[in-house]
This record gives sequence, structure tokens and C-alpha cells, in this order.
Amino acid sequence: MNADTDGAPNPEKSADVDGCNSRHLVQKEDVRLRHFHPSREMFHLILERSHSYRDLLEGGESFARHLGVPLISDDVARGICEIFKVPRPSVLGPENGGCGGSVSWLDVVQETDYQAEPQQGGTYHCRLHDQGVWVQLSNYQHELLLTGLPQRLVHPWSYEKDVRTELETLALAITEISKWETLASEGEHV
Repeated sequence: MNADTDGAPNPEKSADVDGCNSRHLVQKEDVRLRHFHPSREMFHLILERSHSYRDLLEGGESFARHLGVPLISDDVARGICEIFKVPRPSVLGPENGGCGGSVSWLDVVQETDYQAEPQQGGTYHCRLHDQGVWVQLSNYQHELLLTGLPQRLVHPWSYEKDVRTELETLALAITEISKWETLASEGEHV
């Protein structure tokens, strides 16, 4: 390769080396490097994923459940309607664009601010904040919810295997996030 007056190689003035054009080699290497350097879109995706994981953990949700890892508590949750003696809660109506008929017993059990208002006839009305609906509960259903048993049955921390699965999933996620951070920090210096 020829050099400029300051001694630095100049790919524009390249000469053939062993029958190969060194300018071609420089361009080929540049293409390979671009292939391995993360793009801005990749950094954006890494940042988004990292933030979504953080939000999930701050919200106290199950990381394994979010990632679709099978949990015992999920199997129990599918059968939770059996203890309430009817397949679905009685929805009174949506409020402010709520979802109405798609409410399950799991939604009622997972209501973080369970407050039931007694009604005449021995029933209770409970507002499900996330769904934006009111449901009607029998006295039996209300008393069952007050015991906390349904909540414990569907909570992943109630089962040792679910706890182990959650911890293993978190360990894998930490490894993945560490790799992302390394990749992102290397990309910042390019």
C-alpha cells in the first residue's frame, strides 16, 4: 500500500499486493466491520427490552410468567373457577370503556385493591380497576376472597418449584441484560 507524505497508508493510492488489490481488502474489511457493529435500531431495542424488564420487576409481576415459562400456579389459575362454583363472575357492566364480558375469576382474584360493597339480598359489588368493570359476588364468593386462599393459590411464590423457576429465569435475564449492556457500551465507542 502506498503512503501519503505523512507516512499514513492511503487506500486511494493502493498497489497490488501478491496479486490482490489492497483497496479491495480495505473495503471488504469495512463491510465486515459494519456487519458486526450494532445498529441504532438494535440499541433502541436493547434499551426498550431493558426498560420493560425493569418495569415488570418493579411492578412485582412474575418474570417467568411474563416470558411464558410454565408455572404450577398458572395451572392452578386455569382451574380457579371451580372453587367459585360458577365458570365466570357476574359482570354488572363496564365503566369508561371497560372490557365487560371478558372478565374471569382470575381477574377478580388478582385485583390488587379488593373492596366489595355489600348490597341488599346478601350479594356484593366489587370494582375491578384494571378491567374497568363492576362484578357481583355471592356471599360465599366474597367470603372466599377474604380468606386469601384463592390469591395464594394463583401466586407463583406459593410453590417452591415456581420460586426456583422464577429465580432461574431471572438469572438468565440478568446474563442476557449484561450481554446487552456490554454490546451497547462497545457500540458507543465505535
